[in-house]
Amino acid sequence: ARVVLISPLQHEDLGPPLPDPAKQNRNLQLYTDAIEKVAEKRGCGFVDLFRRTGELRGDPLTDNGMHLTAYGYWKTAGLFEQGLGWNPKPWLVDVGGDPEMGDIRVGGKAVELDRIEKRESGMRFRASDTRLPAILSPKGDFLPGWERTLRVRGLAPGKYVLKVNGKPVRTATAEEWQAGIVLKAGPAFDQVEKLRRTIVEKNRLYFHRWRPQNETYLFGFRKHEQGQNAREIPLFDPLVEAKEKEISTLHRPVPHTYQIERLADRPEKKR
Repeated sequence: ARVVLISPLQHEDLGPPLPDPAKQNRNLQLYTDAIEKVAEKRGCGFVDLFRRTGELRGDPLTDNGMHLTAYGYWKTAGLFEQGLGWNPKPWLVDVGGDPEMGDIRVGGKAVELDRIEKRESGMRFRASDTRLPAILSPKGDFLPGWERTLRVRGLAPGKYVLKVNGKPVRTATAEEWQAGIVLKAGPAFDQVEKLRRTIVEKNRLYFHRWRPQNETYLFGFRKHEQGQNAREIPLFDPLVEAKEKEISTLHRPVPHTYQIERLADRPEKKR
């Protein structure tokens, strides 16, 4: 197990009518410095979210200066990862070649490619990611450096649809595919969202196991009233364990088949 101490977030200045947070931030800086010293003394990891959130510019992280919004949690999670030394790894697939020569050039980052086939109507290959994509923001944005780009060269002019495991994901022209398309949908994104929801549910179950409602009645000085119900609390254990097993499976990337297929030209309408 690795112990990591985390600083408080900087109190965000959202302007009037909310108060000026300067004084509060001076206090929070003292706490941050103290936590860092404890981490250093005890050999723990330390993530300075106070400094990292204070350096951000752009959309607010909170709705009142203190409590994170959905966007704020998403953005702060990325800052926490950086604080742990987890650097972003952009996903890139670059396939294609000269259609007249029939050659195929392949390149990739954070992914392994095989079963590559150049076809008259497009291209087909299998991709095995080295890690799952990052969660998109509530607005559908990537954390910086986590973009997933697919570039397909040498396609004949026309429109092409990308299918992943047989399901349409994105349609673009040959020129757009050659320039590179940023992907924001597909089974890998579905898997990571299912993983996120499973983690949230596991955390909810564990919370009720660790800090049940009416704890005083179950285990405290009033257990003579409802203490017989304490036997139900360990029943959360197998539920938590089942979610842990599901998480263990969901966090592993699985191969997906990508197919770029040319769309049939629509006949011109008669006037």
